[in-house]
Amino acid sequence: MYWTITSIAGCSKSENTHTTSALTIGKVTLTWQDVPNSTSYNIYYSDKPGVTKKNGIKISNVKNPHEMIGLKKGKKYYFVVTAVNDSGESKESEEISYTVGQ
Repeated sequence: MYWTITSIAGCSKSENTHTTSALTIGKVTLTWQDVPNSTSYNIYYSDKPGVTKKNGIKISNVKNPHEMIGLKKGKKYYFVVTAVNDSGESKESEEISYTVGQ
């Protein structure tokens, strides 16, 4: 099954749709297409392209959408998502990148 992260949104001081705390720390919200029969998702991210389950920083057991905070403003991050169910973990989604606060 092929699937992809459908959107990514960040926060900068020019945006007024996020809370004040989000303006002082980097924040990114990842949204993806739900995978049938999945019970949760894992996010893997890195500051280098080519992120995979083997080389990315893992955030386990997340729901869609997922908000990540504490990212460094001006830094580019790369993300993939996997779906998890009773059978295990899926292959990685297509990679997406985002520069926080830009």
